[in-house]
Amino acid sequence: MEGIYCKRLAGAGNLAMFMQTTTGMILFVVCPLVLFILWDVIRRRLQDRRDVSRTRELEIELERLKAEKG
Repeated sequence: MEGIYCKRLAGAGNLAMFMQTTTGMILFVVCPLVLFILWDVIRRRLQDRRDVSRTRELEIELERLKAEKG
């Protein structure tokens, strides 16, 4: 079986070589990882704030219902 040349991706070799350098590793591995971690932390904090707000609303509603009943 023989390989058949179909298309060429210009610069793919240069990109592969750049990714093996320290700068390339930082750009293609470390930066996305740090951005993902920051996104997750921010998302969790926003969700916690929403949960606390919703809990306060429900506690207020419960107290109102208790006051009406009792």
